[in-house]
Amino acid sequence: MHSATDPADLTARARIRDAATALFAALGFYGASVRAIASAAGVSPGLVIHHFGSKEGLRRLCDEHVVSALFDDHFEQNSSGSLVRSLAEQAGAASAGIDCVARMLVEPGTGGDELFNRLVVSSAHRLAAGQEAGTIRSGCDTRVTVLIVTVCELGQLVLRERFGSALGADPFSREGGGRLTAPTLDC
Repeated sequence: MHSATDPADLTARARIRDAATALFAALGFYGASVRAIASAAGVSPGLVIHHFGSKEGLRRLCDEHVVSALFDDHFEQNSSGSLVRSLAEQAGAASAGIDCVARMLVEPGTGGDELFNRLVVSSAHRLAAGQEAGTIRSGCDTRVTVLIVTVCELGQLVLRERFGSALGADPFSREGGGRLTAPTLDC
């Protein structure tokens, strides 16, 4: 995901967005107050409302920003691999980006629906490419396979620490990913 190297170079609007993204990821929408977001961004609560209209408006913008950055970076690299794995590689294990995406997927009222649907489409493209290349067997129920692959990847994201502990490897590492992907696609 794109990230600025020096927060001082960001506009107040961008600082608010980045602070809100981090706090929404860490505390959830209801746990992050406008006052806490403003404090983290170094602005007044009134400026947060001035720029975004409401806390809900700010959350919508944060969700859109995270989803756009994820998809733009992934497809800029012309990657045919897992979009979720791409996020993990781009953002790093402890980043607010991964936490934000995981929170979006489980907390109601976020951009999680759009994100899930876009991930399903991405998985469908990868499955079709694998079938065309002969690396994934054809003949199984493609829609169900796509949903299973997507949910498994998202489960790895949301439950990363637990998956890693049970697997004995980071699910987003080459070893862990390979061990998890092969049985999933053997339909």
